[in-house]
Amino acid sequence: MKFTTHKKKTYRIQEIDLSFHSQYLDFAYKKLSLSTNSIGKDIRQIKKICFDARDIGLNVNTQALTSKFVAPSEKAILPPNIKL
Repeated sequence: MKFTTHKKKTYRIQEIDLSFHSQYLDFAYKKLSLSTNSIGKDIRQIKKICFDARDIGLNVNTQALTSKFVAPSEKAILPPNIKL
C-alpha cells in the first residue's frame, strides 16, 4: 500500500483509528489525487477488515468500527448515452 510506504510504517489492526483515517484521507486526496469514490472504496475495505478481525476475536481499535470512520462518496455523473 502506498500509504504505508509513504509513512514508512506497517500498521497493526489495533492502530487503525480515527487518526489513521484522517491521515489516509489527506494522503489519498493530496498525494495520490484519488477520486472520492476510490478513497471511499479503500476505507470500506479497511473497515471490513477491522470488522472481520473483531469477529474472529482479534483486538481491534473500536474507533475503526464507528460511524465516524466514514467512507466518503459522491454521486457519479454518467454520460447521457448511458442508462442504468
